[in-house]
Amino acid sequence: MNDELLKTLILTELAKSLAWIVLPLLLALCVLTYRWWRRRSSGRPDVHVSKTALGAFSGGIAPEASAIAGFGMSARPQESLGELILRPSWGMRIYPFGLFALFYYLTDQMYVSGPMSGGVYVGPMDIGFVALLFVLILWCVIYFNFYDLRYDRDRIIHRSLLLTRREHDWSAVRSLRDDNAFFYVLRGTWRGKAYIPKHLAGIEVFILRLKDQIAANDRY
Repeated sequence: MNDELLKTLILTELAKSLAWIVLPLLLALCVLTYRWWRRRSSGRPDVHVSKTALGAFSGGIAPEASAIAGFGMSARPQESLGELILRPSWGMRIYPFGLFALFYYLTDQMYVSGPMSGGVYVGPMDIGFVALLFVLILWCVIYFNFYDLRYDRDRIIHRSLLLTRREHDWSAVRSLRDDNAFFYVLRGTWRGKAYIPKHLAGIEVFILRLKDQIAANDRY
């Protein structure tokens, strides 16, 4: 009886582990297929941007993560008083919530127990790692749900990584690079860098405008 119970428990845990692996892959495959079909039928421009040194070195984010984050990028940007307003795609807004599943899985594997129960002791480093991971996921949820980028014929207004507003003239932009993750890196005559999320509805037209403006600025 004990052997049968043990086999049942092992098969149950194995099924749970396979579900964590197979179901996200199937979802990613469906999203990739849908995005490929939408891009092929809509004729959206394929924007290429040179990579940063780190972006060229790294392998970038997983294709399934990029596919989920890009869901809804075909939506039209909003327009108000001559400004175009770009906001993160629905996939990018929802994506950080999926990271909470990873957070739950990691914390579920870690628990404090006495030496008699054969459990795993969770030390300060483990608690610190979990706390840092929680803060990072929470920042992603807030950032990608409140971010917006606005531009007209004279200026670009975007939000920093701390969600403070930054304003730059088109004449001040100098270079644009791809960090191979979730951001484009924009540099100009201002101090520091501007990080522009890749997964914004209407980002392709904005990037093409940026590239044309950078080329025009380089001539003067």
